[in-house]
Amino acid sequence: MIKNTTLTFENCETVENFCTKSTPPKYIFLDIDGVLNYSGTTSLIVRKKMELLKELVVATNAEVVLISDWRLDLLPDAKYPETGRYIRKQFEKAEIPLQLVSDVPRYEIRGEEIRRFLESRPYESFVIIDDQGFNEYNDEDLLPHFVK
Repeated sequence: MIKNTTLTFENCETVENFCTKSTPPKYIFLDIDGVLNYSGTTSLIVRKKMELLKELVVATNAEVVLISDWRLDLLPDAKYPETGRYIRKQFEKAEIPLQLVSDVPRYEIRGEEIRRFLESRPYESFVIIDDQGFNEYNDEDLLPHFVK
């Protein structure tokens, strides 16, 4: 069970099953707001939370896939390119490779973006780390992989 006072994984069974598998590829679908920073803010990424993510990546040999709306700031035509540079720098400093679930801003169907990503490639396992439980996470194919 992975637990910290600032970052908790409430669905421990999911995290334990995810962490014990050893065959890649594995994916961590990651939100930023409320996960790598504090809920209700658009503040900077908290170093300690990034360190916890790094521990999870190393322990599981998983790839991080950004599902946060912040991913749009990493695109060439980003509205806030300075935010994109900041995000990329934080992940580079932590030595965590980063990929995007999609470059299409469809905030209300985050679960569908995850499904399309997984359908387009093979995978061993995945986990969704998000501070909000979007309705589509309640579907039986995603709910067992969702941790908050």
